[in-house]
Amino acid sequence: MISLIVPSFNEQDYIETAIRKITGFMKGYDYELIVVEESTDRTPEIVERLSARNKRIKHMHFDVRLGKGGAIEKGVEAARGEYVVFMDADLSTDLSSIKLIVENLPKYDVVVGSRYHPLSRSDRTVLRLLLSKAYSVCVRALLGLFRPNDLQCGMKGFKRSKAMKIIPLRNRGFFWDTEFIFYAKRLGFSIGEVPVVWVEKKVRGSGSGKLKNIIYMGKSLVKLFIRNLW
Repeated sequence: MISLIVPSFNEQDYIETAIRKITGFMKGYDYELIVVEESTDRTPEIVERLSARNKRIKHMHFDVRLGKGGAIEKGVEAARGEYVVFMDADLSTDLSSIKLIVENLPKYDVVVGSRYHPLSRSDRTVLRLLLSKAYSVCVRALLGLFRPNDLQCGMKGFKRSKAMKIIPLRNRGFFWDTEFIFYAKRLGFSIGEVPVVWVEKKVRGSGSGKLKNIIYMGKSLVKLFIRNLW
């Protein structure tokens, strides 16, 4: 069985379309779709309605803020499949990458979608591309993490048995991906990369909110570096 995890927070405008696209794509697979959310909008109502109609959809609602990483961890703990794939609710990464990830999981412990793979197609703004490149340089300098090339692409897969040796992680937000890969490398897990088709979605929030996210990622990176000095 393949366990798909979609962490969500206030995604009422996207979630129904995302679920319908995922379940349509997964026809012919033995899978479960786990939607983990802590929303305050209509997301819980929408997911509950869809899960009542499709037994493959599992709805996990929490009244406390989990963060992206925390939501993924809850999904991993509840997953029944050995192969686990998580993705963003806005489906920035084309679903065809699920097939590539699953096909490579017999060979690797972790498989990441990479926007920098030679076969990838990525529609990104110049600013987002520059920020991503700058982040990669900082990760290499502080953590010595040269592979995989793309730590923040929203679609990754792994063997559940391996992930359970890493989680729970200290960081529960968007930095979770980087911390997960860091410890996976430290434990000697094999990591593969697959190409993706990526379409940049409009980032919600104010300019100050985006700056706050950049500061958060920088601080999280420095904290992880300091914790692993000794």
